[in-house]
Amino acid sequence: MQDNQLMPWKDDAQARQANVTLGGEVISFPVVPGAIAQELRDQCDIKKPHRQAILRKTQKQFKALHKGKEAHTAQQSEAYLFSAFILWIDSLIAGRHLQIRDGALDAEALAKETFEALA
Repeated sequence: MQDNQLMPWKDDAQARQANVTLGGEVISFPVVPGAIAQELRDQCDIKKPHRQAILRKTQKQFKALHKGKEAHTAQQSEAYLFSAFILWIDSLIAGRHLQIRDGALDAEALAKETFEALA
């Protein structure tokens, strides 16, 4: 495994495929509960303006990569899927950032529930 991989869990035997519709297309990518929980925490640990800026940048990157996806290098393909993963996690949070940050909603439990639903 390379240190610069965005999705080091992609080859994990326990990974399941998540499907998300973005850009009018269904995109599949591998996920594991730990990655879901970590990204939930990461997105909830930062303040709203910074989080929104990161999401705007991710959306721009996703759209740019989506246009030329037929000719992606392996690194571009991984960046495309990782952007989809980040946007998917944001949709899972659905405005519950403060509940997760404050501990009223457990990121681990939400990750497990989400992962189980992928079966």
